[in-house]
Order: sequence, then C-alpha cells, then structure tokens
Amino acid sequence: MYKRFVVPLILALVAALTFSNVAYAATDATSSVRRVGTILSIDAAAETFKIALNNGTKVWFFMNEDTAIRGKVSSQSDLAAGMYVNVTASELSNGQLLATKVNVLKVVVKAKVTGKVTAVDSSSFTITGNDGKSYTFAVTPHTTISGKGITSYNGLENGMKVKVTYTDLGDAGLRANAIVVLKK
Repeated sequence: MYKRFVVPLILALVAALTFSNVAYAATDATSSVRRVGTILSIDAAAETFKIALNNGTKVWFFMNEDTAIRGKVSSQSDLAAGMYVNVTASELSNGQLLATKVNVLKVVVKAKVTGKVTAVDSSSFTITGNDGKSYTFAVTPHTTISGKGITSYNGLENGMKVKVTYTDLGDAGLRANAIVVLKK
C-alpha cells in the first residue's frame, strides 16, 4: 500500500519541482540570445533539445508551452534531429537557455558524393564530384576521416579520391560529416 501511493507521489513532486524551476526561471531572464544551427537531439519528456552551431559548438535549450515554433513545421512534436533552426532564447540567471521561438529554416538533407580533392585548407576542402560539379565542405572537430592510412584531416591532399557524407545547411553551405579516402 505504501509503495502504491508514496512512490508515485514522490515522482510527481520531483517532476513538478523540476518543471516549476524552468517556468519560474523564465521570469528570471537576464538577456535574449539568438543561435543558428542543426538540431542534434530532442528529449520531449524533459522538453529540451541540443543544436550544433556552424562552428561545431553544442548548445542545449529548454522549451515550454510558450515556445513558438515557426517555419517548415508548426509544433514541438514536429521538431527532429537534422533540422536547421534559428532559435531565440532567454538566457536565465542560472545560465540555462529557454527557447522562446524556434524557426525551422530548412529540413536539412544528409547526402553523399564521391570525387577528387582539388583544394584543402585548415577549415574546408573542395572536390570535383564524379558528376562534374564542384563541392566545398566546411570541416568541424566532429568531421571524421578514414581509409587508405589517413587518420586525420591534416593528411588530406589534392588529387585524393574521396567519398564525403555531408549535411546541406542551405545558405550556410555544406558541412562534411565523414570523409573516406578511396585512393591516394
């Protein structure tokens, strides 16, 4: 009998206190911030989501019933990993970010292309694809590289044949997720 009533009561109290802190914190906003990036993950139960900014930095946001969803989708339940978003948030005194508006700019598409490397610099590289088109990819600390004895981006050279898995970020360009060197 004790377990039947007390355990659910304790769980309900913990949940209420957790969510009331976020709701209370909303009135404790210190400033407004805007961040643009790709959604990496969503925890619907905790009403949180994480995005990767174009520079690779990861940022967590809280949502509540007042968070407005705009753009390519219309509700929190429509948000998904891979979407490119512009988030306006209140920065709370405890450092947390409460999303006030999430504008889905693009449903990001992951794709693959194979081609020959034509240029390499410290933060990007260009290939000519087998389709004859030129592709320039941004490289982040999360970009992986493998194949033919290559273990780091520093080993990538002009003339190598590569297969690139990438994310199309629309106006922000193409971001390489994985590079596989097929031939040196």
